[in-house]
Amino acid sequence: MIFAGSLVTTGSLRAVVVATGMRTEFGKLAQSLSIHPPVTEFSAGLQKFGYMVMRITMALLLLATLVNIAAQRPLLQSMMFALAVAVGLTPELLPVVMSVIMSKGALRIAKKALLLKTWRLFPTLAV
Repeated sequence: MIFAGSLVTTGSLRAVVVATGMRTEFGKLAQSLSIHPPVTEFSAGLQKFGYMVMRITMALLLLATLVNIAAQRPLLQSMMFALAVAVGLTPELLPVVMSVIMSKGALRIAKKALLLKTWRLFPTLAV
């Protein structure tokens, strides 16, 4: 079997093409990688939480801008300050929340004396 990208350094070769595209071994591998895992309750909840954090961040951004404008600060400076606060808060919150949720889930799984073979099962069982 000859794969794409194979080089023949010396001699000659006669080959018969038996499959192309998605029917090759590489095509089957690519097809298996393109299948998305099912959405779990945990991942759906995490996505909802992310959207909630985004909405809160946007509200804080607007509030900080309005407060600075009310204090008669320049508009550009007010917007830059609000954006800096929003960018600073967002990455700090998610790891903290994830750590708490995962540790609670780990305690719950430990109390049930479960043994997990794959990590993908943990978030589903931990919720």
